[in-house]
Amino acid sequence: MSDDINFDEEKLKKEQSKYAPKDENEIKEKVLNKEEKLNSKFSTIEKLKPYWDDFKTIFSMIKDYVTGKYKETPFTTIASLAGVLIYVLSPIDLMADFIPLLGYVDDAAILGLAIKLAAADIEKYRQWRKTIDVEELK
Repeated sequence: MSDDINFDEEKLKKEQSKYAPKDENEIKEKVLNKEEKLNSKFSTIEKLKPYWDDFKTIFSMIKDYVTGKYKETPFTTIASLAGVLIYVLSPIDLMADFIPLLGYVDDAAILGLAIKLAAADIEKYRQWRKTIDVEELK
């Protein structure tokens, strides 16, 4: 059986719509309040480890959006990325996480596609974040 799953944009949007938060309060409750659990998954699950840096950026981007520090990204992108993180937290999704070898393949595939689709917004945020970090050092 293949260790790789392909998702197209339509399938991604379908899955995201199931998990995407409707407002900022839901993002706080379902994503920001789960930082420790998300950190644990991305730092220990082999299929998710390659996304560690992207996860940290996305989590920070969502947090800065919700706190009002960064509002350049459309809410639909923030909700979609938050939905993907909620999907990763869900033990029961397209492939149940407890299935050996395959449990997190769908999570990684959906996350990878979401990062690809939101790449411009993520990069724009990274550039903004660099300017903030430099200003804080002054």
